[in-house]
Amino acid sequence: MPKDWIRLSVTISPDESETASLVFWEMDSSGVEEAVSAEGLLVSGYFPASFDADELRKKFLDRAGSCGLSHHQLAVETFDYDPENWIQSWKQNYHGFPAGERFFVRPSWEEQANPDRIDLIIDPGQAFGTGTHESTQLCIRWLESHASQSTTLLDVGTGTGILSIVARKLNPQLEIVSIDNDPGTIGPALDCFRRNGDSPDAYLIGDPACLRKRFDIVVANLTLAVFQGLAATLSERVSKRIVLSGFTRDQESATADLFCDSGAFEIEGKTRLRGWSSLLLQKPVRNTIGTSP
Repeated sequence: MPKDWIRLSVTISPDESETASLVFWEMDSSGVEEAVSAEGLLVSGYFPASFDADELRKKFLDRAGSCGLSHHQLAVETFDYDPENWIQSWKQNYHGFPAGERFFVRPSWEEQANPDRIDLIIDPGQAFGTGTHESTQLCIRWLESHASQSTTLLDVGTGTGILSIVARKLNPQLEIVSIDNDPGTIGPALDCFRRNGDSPDAYLIGDPACLRKRFDIVVANLTLAVFQGLAATLSERVSKRIVLSGFTRDQESATADLFCDSGAFEIEGKTRLRGWSSLLLQKPVRNTIGTSP
C-alpha cells in the first residue's frame, strides 16, 4: 500500500533555520518541524504522498542553491501517518504562548498561565491555525487594531477558527462568517469554538464566491497561489478593509499587485515576522467634493 506522507529532512546550522523553513513553505509543505541533532539543526518538511519524492528533492536543491543555503545529509523518506501518535507527540511538546499584544494561546490540558492576557484554548489538530505560525500571529495583530471598529467580518480559510474566535473576543457584537473549502476542518473548528465558549454567526464549507454580502473586514490567511485564483472574488466581498497573510516577504509585492493594480485597494499597512509578511489593504476613499450630483 502507498505510504501516507513524504518527509524531506536536511541538517543545517541553526542560524539558517529561517531560510530552510521558508524554502519548505514555498514548496507547499503541509508542515515544517525543527529538531536539534548532534550534527546541527534538523529541519523537516512534510508533504502528502501525492507529491513526487524525486521532484521534491530536486526542487529543494534548486531553491537551496538559489538562496545560498548550505546543508548536508539531505534525506527523503515515506512513512505511515498515525493521527493518534501525532496528537500524543504534540501534547508532549506543545505549550502555551503569547499571541499579539493581548492574547495567550494554550492547549486545553494546560491551565491559564497569564491572567493579564485574553485566554485562547486551541488544541493541536489537523486543521491549520494553532496560532504558532507567523502568518496567524500577524493576522491577530491586525485584528487587535481593527476588529473593534468593524461590524461585520469574513474569515476565509478559517481552519481551526482561531481568527474568528480572536475577532469575537475583541468585539462581541461583531457579525462573523467563517468559511473554509476543506470539510475536514469542521470537527476541529467546532471543537475550538466550543472550548472558547463561542461560535461564528455562520460557518460554511465552500467557496467565498457563493457569498453575496460585503463585509467591513475580510481576513484571508492563505497563500500566494490561492490568492492568484481568489483575488477577484475576495475583492468583491470587501466594503472597507482586507487582511492578507500566508506569504513570505519576497512574495509581498506580487500579493499586493493582485489586489491593488486595478485600483480596488490601497496599502494601509505592512507587517512582517521572521520572513513572513502580512498586508492591510483598504478601499480607496473617493474625493467627491466639487463633483456634480
